[in-house]
Amino acid sequence: MLETIQRDSVISFPMLGNLRLNPPSYFTIFGRPIYFYGVIIGLAFLLGILFASKRARRFGLKEDDIYDAAIWGIPCAIIGARLYYVLFQLDYYRQYPGEILAIRNGGLAIYGGVIAGVLTAYLVCRRKKIPFPAMLDPHGPDRPGRHHRLRTSHLFIRKPLESGRAAVSAVV
Repeated sequence: MLETIQRDSVISFPMLGNLRLNPPSYFTIFGRPIYFYGVIIGLAFLLGILFASKRARRFGLKEDDIYDAAIWGIPCAIIGARLYYVLFQLDYYRQYPGEILAIRNGGLAIYGGVIAGVLTAYLVCRRKKIPFPAMLDPHGPDRPGRHHRLRTSHLFIRKPLESGRAAVSAVV
């Protein structure tokens, strides 16, 4: 199906008596595959937003400030991640321009998502007259948690995090 997302291998834990897991990489809803990788990434976004919104008052923000940044930031981050990916695979997408919007086939780059997300948060802060560093502060302590959730999501695609090719299936 999507070779960039799945490998035909079993997750093994040799130090635990050679425990072997072979979880499915997706489930279906109305005949469409929903990949666990995308579900876990979406859950990481949700938990990060909830965590930051609960800490917002400590930094002089309202919970709604965090939610406003997320409402604008998440779609912009997805667009930025796809744009970055397409720009670095431009030869392919010049030949197949109809594939540019086909994110279900994989192809989001984390760097583009981070750049677009941070830029969007900055613009939201300017619009709401909030100091940008104050918006970043509530997110700081959850950094290890986000990293852990990202690592966990890679168990489901059976691909190491350090993979050279960014291949993420969106939950659309």
